[in-house]
Amino acid sequence: FQAEDGIRDLVRSRGLGDVYKRQIKQRVAGKLSTTDWMVIREMETGKPMPEKFKEYRQKLREYVDTFVDYETTPFPKMPIANEHE
Repeated sequence: FQAEDGIRDLVRSRGLGDVYKRQIKQRVAGKLSTTDWMVIREMETGKPMPEKFKEYRQKLREYVDTFVDYETTPFPKMPIANEHE
């Protein structure tokens, strides 16, 4: 905001925590995108997404709120798809 006298209000940094959280959200979005095709396939064809991938995607979405650091909070492991999935 710029006041009439030309002095801008200070925009305070919300700190490194917000920077880290934004980075984590970006990494989670990237990991989710690798299985987005399964969501689309289920919506378009009705072929259900394997439960293990639904659980993986849910764990990724919850990861942002539970993240502490990379040592104590590793990313969930992506399950291996069978040929028939």
